[in-house]
Amino acid sequence: RLRNSLEKLFSAKKIEIIKGKAYFDSQKSVIVETDSGKIKLDFDQAIIATGTKPLYPPPFSEYKNMLTDSDYVFDLPKMPEKMTIIGAGVIGLELACFFNAMSCQIEIVELMNEILPFYDQQLVKILKGSMEKRGIKFHLGVKTKSLYFKGNKKAVELENGEIIESDEILVAASRKAELNDLKLEKAKVEYDRWIKVSPDLKTSNSNIYAIGDVNGISLLAHSAERQGEIAAENIYGKKEEFDSNIVPYCIYTWPEMASVGMSKKEAELKAIKVNFKRAYFQGLGRAIASMNTEGLCQIMTDENGTILGAQIVGGPATEIIHLLAIAVKLKLNIKTLSSMIFAHPTMSEIIKEALAK
Repeated sequence: RLRNSLEKLFSAKKIEIIKGKAYFDSQKSVIVETDSGKIKLDFDQAIIATGTKPLYPPPFSEYKNMLTDSDYVFDLPKMPEKMTIIGAGVIGLELACFFNAMSCQIEIVELMNEILPFYDQQLVKILKGSMEKRGIKFHLGVKTKSLYFKGNKKAVELENGEIIESDEILVAASRKAELNDLKLEKAKVEYDRWIKVSPDLKTSNSNIYAIGDVNGISLLAHSAERQGEIAAENIYGKKEEFDSNIVPYCIYTWPEMASVGMSKKEAELKAIKVNFKRAYFQGLGRAIASMNTEGLCQIMTDENGTILGAQIVGGPATEIIHLLAIAVKLKLNIKTLSSMIFAHPTMSEIIKEALAK
């Protein structure tokens, strides 16, 4: 339905859709292979927005046809009773929570010693504890040695000797840019795992932009949308740049997590002295009334009180974070944000409570 709606919108705007396999023929032309033959299209400006595809590291790459991933897991013929998820990143955790809610037993295997290593571990600890209370089991800091298949069962053998048997194995280790057969060399577009772009989203060929997941800057749908707007604006002569620092990073788990701006680790690397203001949902009237008291809001400022970043776990974190994104973008001081009137009772009051600490 969504695809049909978009196609109707394109038609109304007189935007032509050509369905086929496209690749570059030169620095200013592409070839599209369609069912009716090849079409050559010359362009003044082009935008690459091919997205990403799941990455299967060894030994999973040898058994790709027998495993599933985030692109195909919802096409499974039936709901598995037990699932092993490889990877405790954002995708792995979100899918773990979803299938756990569907009464599927979940075990997560992660090579690193912690989940979400780029997030503040004080907040991550709350998320992990909540997931464990729901019955999700973690195997951290351990590598997969081999895989076994017997009948309808699939098993992962870990290097510590433990064997995890399940109905499905979901690989959520990582993703990589979808670059197959684009022939980027002919377009003089540089890439490695991702297409390389400048802050204005131009590739090494100044006539070609790369937006969304394919450039590896921020693998989020809302980032891709904004990058598309920036590329279009720049094609028409503006000089816009993408600022990943103001992107709300949202994790749709139970409980939700969200962050924006600089993290604690980034501040430490840059030797910036910071202060933290925290408030817990358990002290919020609306949270108590709705029995949703898990988690906290943390706001990070510099020594002058300028808001550098924020993290939230619990409540409607992915909704609340937007006000703090504005604060980061505008470099607001805590005194300025504190002067705002927050409606009562609301979950957004968690920001007010944190600022008052």
